Amino acid sequence: MLCLLVLSCATYGQTAQKNRKVGFGFEVRFLNVDISSGRLEVDNIPKSMRTVPIHKDDGYLGSGRDVVVPSDRIKPGLLLSYAPVLAPEITFSDRLTLRGGAVVSVGILPTASASNHGTTREVHQYDSGTERGVGTSFVYYAVTASQRPHFGWLAESELSVTESLSVIGGYESSGNSLKINTGWDRYNKLQTYKNYDIGVLETKKQYFGFRAGSKRGGASLLVVVGHNSRNFNSAPAGKDIGVKTGGGFCFTTGVSYRIRR
Repeated sequence: MLCLLVLSCATYGQTAQKNRKVGFGFEVRFLNVDISSGRLEVDNIPKSMRTVPIHKDDGYLGSGRDVVVPSDRIKPGLLLSYAPVLAPEITFSDRLTLRGGAVVSVGILPTASASNHGTTREVHQYDSGTERGVGTSFVYYAVTASQRPHFGWLAESELSVTESLSVIGGYESSGNSLKINTGWDRYNKLQTYKNYDIGVLETKKQYFGFRAGSKRGGASLLVVVGHNSRNFNSAPAGKDIGVKTGGGFCFTTGVSYRIRR
């Protein structure tokens, strides 16, 4: 990103004397999907969040009895988010564009699944087994991404290489709300019992990428890759939960529409 900024400034300095044109615009990235990796371990999950009562339709297993999922540690894996962007921009000499704007991140993955691996832990309602069979009924809990929107921001510089190709470098601060979802796995379908908001995973990203589309505006396709660092801020329900984080890669692709004047 630093190289791009230096190159952008140098190019601008060389062309500014020839062309002092300044333009303004607005960009909407309406189909923007982000994938982020990095260390994310959730442990010391309290027994209260791993306890689910026998399903009301399985009362023959012991009506009113509670079942506790024994494992208290999960590694959720990759995070996938829908992350539209709204950003005003300013263009110098028809080549260098600077923009800053808002990112709205909505979590998609991780999500609970009818299984006993990944981000989900489950156990039979009638004993401590985890093997699946025809008609087997489980209780489960999972660490999942909340669909509650989380607002962040980004700052970018973009340099046009040709009429239809440009390079982008930027920095983004965004996040995802995490929750613990509990419930029943019956007939390979999940039913929710309770959700607990445990906090927000904040992510800082430095990235570099490309845009394919006319520099005059309109629709375009973006692909960027970069590095992220993470920090977890606990909500009241998650204050006793242990969350370990670490950096990783990020990959974002999206469809954009720009209005330029």
